[in-house]
Amino acid sequence: MKEDEILARLRDIHIPGEIGAASSAFDFALWPIVAFALFVLAIIAARVWRARRWRALARADLAHILTETDASEQWARLLTFAQGLSARSNQAVALPAVAFHRPEHITTEQRSQFVAFLREQLRR
Repeated sequence: MKEDEILARLRDIHIPGEIGAASSAFDFALWPIVAFALFVLAIIAARVWRARRWRALARADLAHILTETDASEQWARLLTFAQGLSARSNQAVALPAVAFHRPEHITTEQRSQFVAFLREQLRR
């Protein structure tokens, strides 16, 4: 084969066209970012829903306890409710000093203050 024949068989090198103004820096797939954002939003929504759900259940439990007519039984159930509040809320709850008094020394005013304390803890 002669040099002229070899040169005749060669093809031109394909060079891509010029990059126009239509291309931008955002020529990548957005679906992974959107999917990740939706996943994060779903997790946040689930946490908010769970937080509101336990509060609603706790308020219902507190309302049920307050319907108790026996004062000593009501106080015992209030203390049990207060002790479980830390586990329910995943936050440390420091009980007021009245929680450590003997049940027979608790006045109606102290009981109502304790219930107000519990309601405040449920709002946090």
